[in-house]
Amino acid sequence: MASETDQLARDFEEVNKLLTNYPQIQVVQTEGNPPATYEVEYQLTGLTRQADGNIGQTSRHLLRINLPFGYPHFPPTVKPLTPLFHPDIDPDAVRIASYWQQSPSLAKLVLHMGEMICAKNYNVEEPFNQEAADWYSEHSSEFPLDEIQQDEENFEVGDFPLEEGSDLGLSLEIEDPKENTDEQLEEIQHHIDRNEVVTAGKLLTALSLSSPEAKRLEKIVSSTLAKRDKLFQELEDLENEDQFTEAYEVFKNIQAIAIDTPALSDVGQRLQQSQAMLDAFSQPTPTANKQPPPPPTKDKGDTKKKKTAEKTPKKTKEKAPRKQRSSRPPIDIPLKPILTGLVLLAAVGGCTLLYTNDMDKVIEAERNWIEIKYRPSTTPDQFKQKRIQAEKLLVSLRSVYVPGIGKKVLETEIHNYLNSPDFEKGETGDVEYKGSPLPAPVIKKLEPIDNITDKADSAARKEKFTDALILYQEALSLAETAKPGALEPHAKITNPELDKRIQVIQKKINAFQAQAGQKKKFKERNEAEKRYQEVIAFFQKLKKNKSNPSDPQDMNVTGDQWGECAKKLHNAEKLLDEYPEINSPERQEELRTLLAYSRLYQELEMARQAYEEGAFETAINEYKNALHLLKKERTALDAIYNDAVLKVGQTVVMLNVSLKMREAVEAENQNNLSSSVRHYKEILRIIRTSKVDRGDNLKKIEQYIHSKIQEQSLAAAKSSNQEWWKKNYERIFKKNFPSSRNAPLSNPKIYFIKVQNGRLLYTIRCTEKKGIKLTLELNYQYDMGTGKWSPYHGKL
Repeated sequence: MASETDQLARDFEEVNKLLTNYPQIQVVQTEGNPPATYEVEYQLTGLTRQADGNIGQTSRHLLRINLPFGYPHFPPTVKPLTPLFHPDIDPDAVRIASYWQQSPSLAKLVLHMGEMICAKNYNVEEPFNQEAADWYSEHSSEFPLDEIQQDEENFEVGDFPLEEGSDLGLSLEIEDPKENTDEQLEEIQHHIDRNEVVTAGKLLTALSLSSPEAKRLEKIVSSTLAKRDKLFQELEDLENEDQFTEAYEVFKNIQAIAIDTPALSDVGQRLQQSQAMLDAFSQPTPTANKQPPPPPTKDKGDTKKKKTAEKTPKKTKEKAPRKQRSSRPPIDIPLKPILTGLVLLAAVGGCTLLYTNDMDKVIEAERNWIEIKYRPSTTPDQFKQKRIQAEKLLVSLRSVYVPGIGKKVLETEIHNYLNSPDFEKGETGDVEYKGSPLPAPVIKKLEPIDNITDKADSAARKEKFTDALILYQEALSLAETAKPGALEPHAKITNPELDKRIQVIQKKINAFQAQAGQKKKFKERNEAEKRYQEVIAFFQKLKKNKSNPSDPQDMNVTGDQWGECAKKLHNAEKLLDEYPEINSPERQEELRTLLAYSRLYQELEMARQAYEEGAFETAINEYKNALHLLKKERTALDAIYNDAVLKVGQTVVMLNVSLKMREAVEAENQNNLSSSVRHYKEILRIIRTSKVDRGDNLKKIEQYIHSKIQEQSLAAAKSSNQEWWKKNYERIFKKNFPSSRNAPLSNPKIYFIKVQNGRLLYTIRCTEKKGIKLTLELNYQYDMGTGKWSPYHGKL
């Protein structure tokens, strides 16, 4: 059902559209947004009582139309702001209830009022203004006084569709409470700041948001995890080559960007232990790790001398075991060879220092290159900046002179990367993804698959093999269905990328199945898991459609569909009992909650359907069933309990009010005003005795009912006064006109003038036939409080 605000907005649009084709009618003022009050000006010929008391024509009229709370179920109220002489119009109201019941359209009502003004539509039976009814009966041949002109020949009022009824201004949608997502996003940012990207990724996955801030955090986590995975691959390669020291440096880089990686500390301990074992089994030969002498370099001054001085004692110490001495006389010390040796040692020390400095430069360059290479790039400008930084890195490598320490390999890798087709594509606008520039549509297909695969890899490292297998199979299914046709855009790029992933995922799945040796059990278990997930997805689909009733793309969810959902959820409970490996206390709790929601929505939709069909009593019973269910399943429905009980309780009151309102309007249409007043008073009793919170909605209705009681009481008094005078006019006139006591009186007429201080003022006339016809006239007042008549001597 449309909300009251939507109804008002649509009516405002329709009225404006209509009046563009009728220049004689225009809205001169509105109140509210969207408007609930209109002041409409009619430039049409109509009748009014002139200052001298005669009936004359006028061409400008102003009416006020108010749309009450509960509109369009409750008809608008129309009041003339300029005097109008018409059988269905008195100074305070225009009779439209019967017309509205047949045609509840505000746009059509605006036209209908114009036709009333120009005397095209009027009713002389049971009129609001008896004098006008008499006058119209005598001058009916002169009507209509005017015609409403239309600009467009083919325009018809019937072109405007009738809107469906609103729900008395109450939305029966019960939405889940809004979570404080800002605090959760701040917590995720805090984990990222502490390099806890794995934890941040889990929180983002559980949050399932699509806001710009969430997407930004997802991008940071995704790129960091991709960089970590590359470093892990590098670490494994180094470890396989027994380069444990270098592998440990990579380990520290991983620790710096993703400290909460599962089992990361175990990797570091393993590398340290492996290096210790390698050192223990290695022989301490001094020449084992010597590097060939480097080319001559600049003199390093005191530093070289210091190192030479430090190494000289070692040489002397090594020669110390020589203790063979003879009785021969002492020989001269060979100073030249010794000096030569010292020079050579100094050269070796300088070369060692050069080697160390160059090695540090290469290591630093490799670290910077990894950062540059795996930095996310999404625009050509970012690729250009990456090229500039890489070329600066190449310039810095020119100062490395020692060969064989990885300089050439690094330079080759950088050149190959910068000259690769993928990088060139990135410079032309492709997006870098996992180290390779790809078109954005291709990444859009690959990213969901890679995300699920990453989750599966994480589960496998934690030895959660069942969860890992489910995720791998989900990723495989997604990859197989994501393949585009050969003629679709980017198919030549997308399909090879998908084939790579399918091959890798299939190998992992096969390995798991082979390792477990329980292929059949996995299949059954996965089928059960699939059925379970389908039930959850079915509920979420219905819930999404229910939460967007104004979206034309959403289907209408019926009570039968919610009943079907409840049945599936009940079967899912049995499924968990049958397969304990997919069961958990959390899932059991989830099913109980969803089952309670499904049954509640089923009751609400059945009540809604009954309401739309006009079966108010059935709708009231269904809403009462919903209240009972809320109290019975309060634990499961705790998140919405208070709000739901309030809304459903108010709706029950509103439906009881609507039921009585229908009876009141029906009595009013039959001109049984006393019965109509009784029904309106019963509505007031329902509101005042209800236990629900009397919010703004009910207060508005209460005010409206008060005005209707006053209006109907006034109309009922007028009607009864007409009957009273028809029976008593002869007695009253003969009392006030003694000369007419013996004359026959006839043709009594009573004209209502106005309400003044709780009194109804009337002009009463009759005809005296005593030779000639004389018209007798009296002014009388009726006290609504005491119900008594008395002459009125004031000015009318």
